Amino acid sequence: MAAKRKMPVKTVTLDFSEDGYEGFTAETRTNSPVGLIRQYIEMGADASEDEARTLLLKLFPSWDFVDDDGKPIPHAAEGFDFIPPDLVTAMQRRRAEALKQAAMPGPLESESSTTAGQDTTDSPTP
Repeated sequence: MAAKRKMPVKTVTLDFSEDGYEGFTAETRTNSPVGLIRQYIEMGADASEDEARTLLLKLFPSWDFVDDDGKPIPHAAEGFDFIPPDLVTAMQRRRAEALKQAAMPGPLESESSTTAGQDTTDSPTP
């Protein structure tokens, strides 16, 4: 019998050093299901704080944050009580940048050509 397959969870690590949080990192999903993305987009001012926190925990499956005393901030809904608003904003901004990078193809290799090649399909000549 074949092994049970599961959708892979693809992530990238975000670094917040440039945001004034040296050594702080978080993982973010780059292949979130459409339903999760829809919830994120539709989450407005009327969403409860618990709903927002639960959703953000799914989009950011782990982080390496510490509080003012250097104690780890738990990756849980109550952990958001210890994260400054500017870091939450940086999380969302860096996530958007990472998603853009994941969706955009990288630059062509130096050996690659940007000009059209000769058509090698077999087609009748007029």
